[in-house]
Amino acid sequence: MYKMIAIDLDDTLLNDCHQVGLEDREALLRAKKAGIRLCMMTGRNYLSTKPYLEMASFQDMMGCLNGAYIVDPGTDSFLYQYSINGDICAEILKDIEKTGTHINLYHDHKAVSRERNHMTKYYRDLTGIEPEPVGTLSEYVLAVNVGKLLLIDENEKLKQIQKELKQKYHQVVQFTFSKPGHLEVNSIHASKGNAVEAIAEHYNIARDEIIAIGNDENDISMLQFAGLGVAMGNSSNQVKSHANVVTRSNNESGVAHVIEEYL
Repeated sequence: MYKMIAIDLDDTLLNDCHQVGLEDREALLRAKKAGIRLCMMTGRNYLSTKPYLEMASFQDMMGCLNGAYIVDPGTDSFLYQYSINGDICAEILKDIEKTGTHINLYHDHKAVSRERNHMTKYYRDLTGIEPEPVGTLSEYVLAVNVGKLLLIDENEKLKQIQKELKQKYHQVVQFTFSKPGHLEVNSIHASKGNAVEAIAEHYNIARDEIIAIGNDENDISMLQFAGLGVAMGNSSNQVKSHANVVTRSNNESGVAHVIEEYL
């Protein structure tokens, strides 16, 4: 019997209108009433995720910033943080800053960027949170514990940046695409899979009692860890190849379909 569901937010639980559909909300509420742990797993920071937690019946531990932070929504406190080393992060940022690519930086419950521009407004429209302008990030980073960097640019340019940075920093950070044009940088120890494992241990839930549902590259680690890894119908073939089953798309209440079929 499954006791926990780990669910990605964007393009998994949220449809293309950035809403949680009625069928999904009702299915999640039924699962919650049945005693199932509902754990959101997202690349977003906590504050941009929080409005969806109550709406979709999530009250259990959650992973944000691709598992860099595990947060207790009841207290807004951290169970753990996997941050990027400050000195190394400064060097990475200097390399990225040379390319002109837009960077969002996330630490604690904050999102910041070098300046306010069309990219920060785009991100505000996407998530409801506009990063705070703080100046040169490679200097700012030395005073904070960084959970994640988000690079926003043309996909082919980001692939080249990823290739070059991997050669220099593959032992300390990892790179994943959360969607085309969004390249995310985390500590080598941070992943949604590791976060699901830590939360399951916290709740004394076995690996084979977990369902994980996601759609993109940053979800693969939790699909592989869970007893049942479910890829959304709108996932790439790469993501689908790492899942046990494929459900409907995010516009067809794929999450509700999983709950109805397996719970």
